[in-house]
Amino acid sequence: MYRAAWRPMDARYWFGKEETAKRRTAVMAKYEPVGILDGGRRFVPGFATAS
Repeated sequence: MYRAAWRPMDARYWFGKEETAKRRTAVMAKYEPVGILDGGRRFVPGFATAS
């Protein structure tokens, strides 16, 4: 459907499963110290501080 609506996908904009997992892990490591948990599905009430 994407191809019909827009055009063939440009591979440089699409990450594979392994790269997606790697990047998600890196982002989560940054978010957790400030109280954003589970990819933004939970958070620590108040103002968490980064260590």
